Amino acid sequence: MKFDFLKDKPGGAVILVGFFLLGILWSIDFSLNGDIKRSWLSLNFGIKSPEIFKSILIIGSIFALGIIAYGIYLRGIDDNQNIKKQSRKRAFIFQLMGLNDSNVAAISEFTNVNSQISPQIIDVREDLRGGFRIDDAIKKIDNVSKILQANIGQLDPADYSIYAGGLAPVPLLFQFGNILEDEGVVHWMDWDRGQRKWINIKNGTHLSKWKTPMLGDINGSNEIVLIIDVSYQVEESIVNKAFPDVPIIRWGPQNKLLGVIADEQSGDEICNEFRKLLVDLSDAGVNDVRLIIAASSSLVMKLGSTYDPRNMVPVTVYQYEKELENPYPWGVRVKMVVGEKSTVFVKNTK
Repeated sequence: MKFDFLKDKPGGAVILVGFFLLGILWSIDFSLNGDIKRSWLSLNFGIKSPEIFKSILIIGSIFALGIIAYGIYLRGIDDNQNIKKQSRKRAFIFQLMGLNDSNVAAISEFTNVNSQISPQIIDVREDLRGGFRIDDAIKKIDNVSKILQANIGQLDPADYSIYAGGLAPVPLLFQFGNILEDEGVVHWMDWDRGQRKWINIKNGTHLSKWKTPMLGDINGSNEIVLIIDVSYQVEESIVNKAFPDVPIIRWGPQNKLLGVIADEQSGDEICNEFRKLLVDLSDAGVNDVRLIIAASSSLVMKLGSTYDPRNMVPVTVYQYEKELENPYPWGVRVKMVVGEKSTVFVKNTK
């Protein structure tokens, strides 16, 4: 019989000692001639009175039971402390809903945490319907920081965790990641369309690094289009329709990774390269980056989380609309206003 469930808890070892002592006592065969017999030992104390042995058995059993009771008491104290700790711990789960897909489950159904779960739904679907209230959607996402701060209150950072995921237009996912980055460590989740479930990117797929692009095609321009196409190939002819005469820099794997969710390490490495690329662009005189991303939602959010408008070249993330004459009609830009982040809607009028 395994006793691991006892040994890994305070008081567990005490309980085991009590049961071990009790087992020894009750395995003794008390005969009238005073022999003490066990399967592995036979002793004769020369004591002829069975009453003495019975007294030893009773006293020893009471002592062993007392040890067991004390161990249970210690276990109870530990369990009570764990319950109090768990009652303090909170898991804030932010889910951005920006696509009309009614079959997407709640992220909270796929987060295995020993904490009180506090789901926070940021629903911008109605704001995006028809494309007339994108500003309202942006304001809702900007408000995520205030929602979190109001819920955290006086909680110690060790007593709460943040989970986040979403399905929404690329610019809003980028903004979502950027806003949450300021609030602490975020556990990013991604919707696996094949398995119909949310996956923590810790369980994603490791990606090999791809080459950083050469900047020789900028030709001294202070504005460029940066294409990060990971999931599928972005056609430059379509990009040229939206941004005519603007140099294009492309960065991504040669073999596209449609449906692949990058794991945390891969995401961190890509984000590091993204930061370096923005620094290189700034050093080359670029002060306006039009960013087009074709990647998983979690990678878009992570790229957003790594962007710092305080000391990086201005970036506007654009949305692809296949049916429109201008295929990249709008975007968002995160910038600093009086020392605070603010996201603005940008309309592309070519």
